Amino acid sequence: MQPNNDVISKHKGEKPISAKAVGMTVTYAFKNGDTFKIHANHPIRDNNPGNVISSPIAKVNGSIGFDCNFAIFPTPQDGWNALCALLKKKYIDSSLDDTIQAYAPPKENNTAHYKAKMSKITGLTGDTLLSTLSDVQFKKVMATIADLEGWKGESYAN
Repeated sequence: MQPNNDVISKHKGEKPISAKAVGMTVTYAFKNGDTFKIHANHPIRDNNPGNVISSPIAKVNGSIGFDCNFAIFPTPQDGWNALCALLKKKYIDSSLDDTIQAYAPPKENNTAHYKAKMSKITGLTGDTLLSTLSDVQFKKVMATIADLEGWKGESYAN
């Protein structure tokens, strides 16, 4: 199910203020009550490229609802901003491997595969500290997380 482009066009520049998940569909609502739905995987339907968990960091970065444990954001850019903030606040002093171990734990993910793909795609070793990354490298790590989480939408714009 694709979003209703008429509703989105009508609200150009305005963000939804709430969202509710039911099954694989999220319904977004604008201030005036207009709604649109997205039916897709978590990162797409939640505007959450990194599958950021619903948390205080997600809320501070604009979360408007939750879908299982995942935060729902009004726009993909808000989701990207939350992923960036999470990595910089929670994991900045951690190695890439330690970050992935905590971010994509073995009880929920194939963590070894996640680490291997991260190193292959970014060219970084697992012992690289996030605090030592250039802006380009940091964005590459974010893009790789999004790819591994199933994101197929727009790239990070900041």
